[in-house]
Amino acid sequence: MKITAKAVETPNCVQCCCGNDLMKTLLPHLTEQLELCQKSLTGYLETKRNSFPRFYFCSDGVLLEILSQGSDPHAIVPHLQNVFDSLASLTFDKQKKYTATMMVANDKEDVPFSTPLNLAGNVEEYLGEIVNNMQETLHDLCRDCGAECDGMACEEIVNRFPAQIGILALQFAWTMDTEDALRRARQDKSSMSSANRKALNTLNEFITLTVRPTWTKLQRTNIETLITIQVHQKDVTDELVKKKVKDPGDF
Repeated sequence: MKITAKAVETPNCVQCCCGNDLMKTLLPHLTEQLELCQKSLTGYLETKRNSFPRFYFCSDGVLLEILSQGSDPHAIVPHLQNVFDSLASLTFDKQKKYTATMMVANDKEDVPFSTPLNLAGNVEEYLGEIVNNMQETLHDLCRDCGAECDGMACEEIVNRFPAQIGILALQFAWTMDTEDALRRARQDKSSMSSANRKALNTLNEFITLTVRPTWTKLQRTNIETLITIQVHQKDVTDELVKKKVKDPGDF
């Protein structure tokens, strides 16, 4: 305030800055106090980052904004992409304002939480609960995938599971078929050829799905990804047949 008052009294910049010792005496003190404030702020932010390590992905400015708005989970949603790689948003219950029911990815794919999550308390605490709930939801989906994927049609995989779990379902099915064929290969010489034909039929089934005009952009992207994965799996099966592998441990 003293410096501001002096500037009002002396409008000339050179006279105000050089005509007295006020600047020389006050500015070093202010710089020292500013450094103390910065040190305290850095220590505070470090404690928050230690309690929720994903805050290390955020700059100091973004983290301060998150902490200042932490009491309102809706205000935190725009900052989720600074903390999570692919989580773009959350869907909240219409009646329970702070209860998150669904996670939304960057490509707009939405996955319901296995258990709706009430976001309350410190921001670092409920963000940690979001991480735990995301993991539990994916565990549940993986468990369902492992139980249901055997014999599941390609279209059902696309409709039943999120993209990440759909890839897992396809890999589960191919792995089970290939291992079963390898175990029977010594007794049944055609088992690997049959597994190869099945892999080709699965690939053709996915390719057939691409011509359907009713798919959404997201579903079409998922199908194209599954085709890429299945092409790779088909190539591996071709290689196993070509090298006449007849045992799962034959490496």
